[in-house]
Amino acid sequence: MDKRNLLLRIKLCPGIGIKGEAMLAHWIKHASIESDLGVSILNQLTVILKKHHLKYERFERCFLSDEVNKRVDLNQKQHWITILDAEYPQQLADIYCPPIVLFFVGDVTILKTRSISIVGARQCTNYSIAAIKSILTKRVFEEIYHCVRIS
Repeated sequence: MDKRNLLLRIKLCPGIGIKGEAMLAHWIKHASIESDLGVSILNQLTVILKKHHLKYERFERCFLSDEVNKRVDLNQKQHWITILDAEYPQQLADIYCPPIVLFFVGDVTILKTRSISIVGARQCTNYSIAAIKSILTKRVFEEIYHCVRIS
């Protein structure tokens, strides 16, 4: 298994949270990983989590489970990139505990264009829209709102 698929499996496996994911991704980036996925790689990952006093028991139990195998198989048929891929936005990689995998629909190259990020609730309120309008110029707001629905 290559590093990309290992990161996908880590992302889809419950039990370690974003801090643990980011820590393992950093290790994977610099490690020499053999193509074999199994108990040996799982042992290496749990040693890292233990060393940093992170919970690992659920992760260790689920990593090679049928449930995670099914989730990996399903997601491999979708569009996704990892923090190790050239398409991954550098500005996102620079944040604290960046997501190790991004799932997407459409053209991933848009991530390399000039952009703005607005973080908020999934259900945008009228107050949220008014606050964003007060910060952004009318033209920028209209372009953002019509191109990418605020979510």
